[in-house]
Amino acid sequence: MTETANGVSFQASDGSRKLSISFPSGLIHYATAEPHYGPTNLAEGVPPMIEMPKLAADFLRKTGINLTEITNPFDSGRDIQSASKFNFSEPLRIYYVGNFNITNVEYRTASFWRCVDGIPVIAGDGGQISYGAHGKIRSFTITWRKLERFQRLPLITPETAIRYVRGGKAVCGLSLGDIDWSAVSNVTVKRASAYYYSGHTDLLYPFLGLITKTEPSFGNVQLEIDCPIIDETKVSDGNRLPNH
Repeated sequence: MTETANGVSFQASDGSRKLSISFPSGLIHYATAEPHYGPTNLAEGVPPMIEMPKLAADFLRKTGINLTEITNPFDSGRDIQSASKFNFSEPLRIYYVGNFNITNVEYRTASFWRCVDGIPVIAGDGGQISYGAHGKIRSFTITWRKLERFQRLPLITPETAIRYVRGGKAVCGLSLGDIDWSAVSNVTVKRASAYYYSGHTDLLYPFLGLITKTEPSFGNVQLEIDCPIIDETKVSDGNRLPNH
């Protein structure tokens, strides 16, 4: 065991497992030694994808994290009640042996994001857990800081959000594709969702994520416009949040 003022770490004598805890960042990380797989030594017993939601949910319950405190902000529904709580992935390795291809899934991973007041936290707390051969945990990472409510502030109206977008107070967020803005004649908001952003300070900043459609459409381009959600006109100077 190694202990400092900022954290503690544990490592098996043979180096096969390591657990690290960081107090300032609220980070817990566990990892096992990287297995050496090949075409004659495939990973076996990796939990099938259908079992991953239950495995991930049971794991979080054991850590003390309530499932109401997590979400998947990339779920297409963006509905906390109905959205999938996790995002799953399964890296596929392919071995070429003569005229045959051998495929193998070495592990499957469940990723999750923290939500506060039912609102997803972007670029903040959350984590992932990976299950490998024979259903054993291969690694996990969880960042979960202690939060306290700092300040209650007034929010803008939908009409003000439109003015912010038209007035240049919003910024382009995620854009999957290229947009020729000189040719855009109209922008339609298809969905509006609230988020918290964990940036370069210890505060969570709320903002409004607008999923939009442009005219012309430029194919299947998806554009998110991020808009301030705090009504600065109703906030006194003494209650303003630090710049972010």
